[in-house]
Amino acid sequence: MFSTIQSYVLWGYISREALVVGFGDALLVDVLVATVVIIVASQVSALKQELKSRTEAEKQFRLLAYYDSLTGLPNRTMLKEVLGQAIRTAEREKNVELGLLFIDLDYFKRVNDSLGHEVGDELLRAVTQRLLVSKRSSDYVARSENTEVTDVLSRLGGDEFTVLLQSLAHTEDAGKVAARIQKDLSEAFVIGGREIFITASIGIALYPYDGKNVQDLLKNADVAMYHAKSKGRNNFQYYSPAMNFAALEALTMEHKLHKAIEKDELLLFYQPKKSFVRDRVVGMEALLRWKPADGDIIMPSQFISIAEETGLITELGKWALRHACMQAKEWQNAGYESLVVSVNLSSRQFDQRDLIDIVSDALEDSGLEGRHLELEITESAVMRDPDGALKALLMLKKMGVHISIDDFGTGYSSLNYLRTIPLDYLKIDRSFVVNVGRAVSDEAIIKAIIAIAHSLDLRVVAEGVENEEQLTFLRENGCDEIQGYIVSRPVPASDVTKFLVKK
Repeated sequence: MFSTIQSYVLWGYISREALVVGFGDALLVDVLVATVVIIVASQVSALKQELKSRTEAEKQFRLLAYYDSLTGLPNRTMLKEVLGQAIRTAEREKNVELGLLFIDLDYFKRVNDSLGHEVGDELLRAVTQRLLVSKRSSDYVARSENTEVTDVLSRLGGDEFTVLLQSLAHTEDAGKVAARIQKDLSEAFVIGGREIFITASIGIALYPYDGKNVQDLLKNADVAMYHAKSKGRNNFQYYSPAMNFAALEALTMEHKLHKAIEKDELLLFYQPKKSFVRDRVVGMEALLRWKPADGDIIMPSQFISIAEETGLITELGKWALRHACMQAKEWQNAGYESLVVSVNLSSRQFDQRDLIDIVSDALEDSGLEGRHLELEITESAVMRDPDGALKALLMLKKMGVHISIDDFGTGYSSLNYLRTIPLDYLKIDRSFVVNVGRAVSDEAIIKAIIAIAHSLDLRVVAEGVENEEQLTFLRENGCDEIQGYIVSRPVPASDVTKFLVKK
């Protein structure tokens, strides 16, 4: 009965005076009314709290659904909605161009692999801030005068970002923005007191030329970005229809490459290294080849870049190291001289945290002593993380393994670190050797490399030696070993014994 009366009071159906008459007790009525007020106040408060909680929940849901939690940038879902709206606006207004920049950080996985994911996350946040500043400074370049819309920076995931340029003033302005972004990203990032350098490959797709819907623009910008990577990274490329054919070919090759080890399609060729002093072959460099069951031999230049990009290079490199060690042991068991077999390590392999275990296992399983193995690394791999490289190289040296710097003089050399890291050889790049007799500057570089190496008690190997003029120049200037067609082209393991000397 009282709950019914409270409801009537609440909704104003019964006045206080009527209740006093009905109950004959004003105090009882006041108590009843007070109770109603308390109940109403409680219900209103609960309702407000529920609405607040619901609003907060909706806000949180929107953040999770539309924004990247690491960088706070719009995510892929948000980009698609904004891009779709931009396309619809462009369709209505006519003669409006949009630009979509697809940005991928070059070799970002190496940062995660070598320095850890926490450093990688910090780098992504720092890159985001750099991109935001770069985008704002690019507004005046790409902005058409008749629009006030802003560009949109998004993170699609991993190390992939996009910039949507709305209402481009000129088609070429998208390239100007891309160039500005690359310039801004090229400056060092300082993460945890450590300098990190990174570059970006950028693909550009334009509306309406390269797609008239969200899916096509995203796909073609992605294709253009991969084309930029295939051109050596750290550049930008506009999309063209021909890229789709190239991308399909690369995708097909990648699929086949995944099965190459499983199908036993890999093989090693060997190129001899000849000593001037001993006047005989003293080593063999193992060179990877791939022969699919349905085709001819594929050279490394055609598949190594794909293997690097997809991460397959670590498995291919592990296979090459293992089989080169086994082959070297076979030659030794056959009574040939204890030559040194050299194997190239890609930068990604060198960054592997289990590199030492991989090398140790290859030696142990083959029975080859470490002193008969040489690992060739690039100077850029060392200079990216000199302290980490030094630790790894010292451990390899304890195993007796020889270390050489490949393609010396073509990267970012640092004589300071060159004198501190444990090396055995410097390899003069073929790009210098080919100009012997034609370019005095290249000859001077070769002489300088030999002098530096010998002052540090290192031996020197010259690659790409093809004629007598190059051979004579290198011998007269103190080069220790040569490698190239004048000695032999790379050959199958079965043809190597003709270069070897019995014990």
